[in-house]
Order: sequence, then structure tokens, then C-alpha cells
Amino acid sequence: MTDWSAAHPLLAERVQALQAMYARRYAPETLVVTSILRSDAQQIALFAQGRQSLAQVNVLRAAAGMTPIDVKANAHRVTNCDGVHNRSRHQGVLYEGRMVSRAVDLAPSWDADGPGTGKPIIDWNDRGRFNRIGPLAESVGLMWGGNWISFQDLPHVELPADVPNTAAVAA
Repeated sequence: MTDWSAAHPLLAERVQALQAMYARRYAPETLVVTSILRSDAQQIALFAQGRQSLAQVNVLRAAAGMTPIDVKANAHRVTNCDGVHNRSRHQGVLYEGRMVSRAVDLAPSWDADGPGTGKPIIDWNDRGRFNRIGPLAESVGLMWGGNWISFQDLPHVELPADVPNTAAVAA
């Protein structure tokens, strides 16, 4: 079960709509949430992935409370945001007195044994499945990382910059 309290309320609403649309269109596949709010230490560890040695990356991951990765996972960069000079939308903004993420990572998945009976299967290299996210995300008012030129982030969706970080004030 996803803890949506870590997401900006409008992001949570839009991502859930995206998940429902995806499930209707591509059943039995679903979109699972793989990341919402990240600490600075988590973002720094993710930025190191594919840029530093496996030992260095796993030290950073351990310090951030993340599980270690293997050589294969460390062969790929997963973010262009270093967490310090270039902060990720996952690192959060202050919203009604709490930190919330403006971004969510999603992955197309399926359960080989049927819904809810086993661990969902995710093929991180299946661009075709990830490319399905983009048009649906845009239709619910989200930006998709697959449209970025310099670094395509296929699992990433985020709120557009024009969505305020504060709650709307009733008139």
C-alpha cells in the first residue's frame, strides 16, 4: 500500500488517476509506485549510482538507510540530480507544515501468479512499457521524465512548475 501522505496532494490525486487509467488500458499490468519522497542522503546515493565505485555507492546507500545494489545495477545512472546543487522534485517542498514530494517514480508491473499473489515483476529495460506512461501522465496534468532531452527518466512523473506548493485559499 502506498503512503500518499509523502506526496503533494495534487500529485497523489493525479498519479492515482494515472494508475487507474493504465490498469484499465493495459490490464493485467499495473503501475506500481517505486519512489515518492527522498531524503537528501537518499538522493545523493542515487546520484552516485553509475558514477562511483560499487563500494562507494553502497556506503552511501547504507548511510541513507537503503539496501545495497549489485554491479549490474551500478552500471546505470538513475538520476541527474545530485541532491545538493541540483535538487530532485522527490526531495520535497514544505506544504502545510510538512515536507511532500512533487514527483513520483512508477514502473509497469505484472504478477505472473495473478493479482496480489506474489511479488510484481518489473522489467526495467522494457522501454515500450515505460513509454506508455508518458501520454497518460500528460493527460492528467503531469510532466513525464521520458520527454526530457538530456536525461530520459522513464519512471518519473512530476507536477508542472506552475502548480503552487501551498494549499489553495478558499475565497
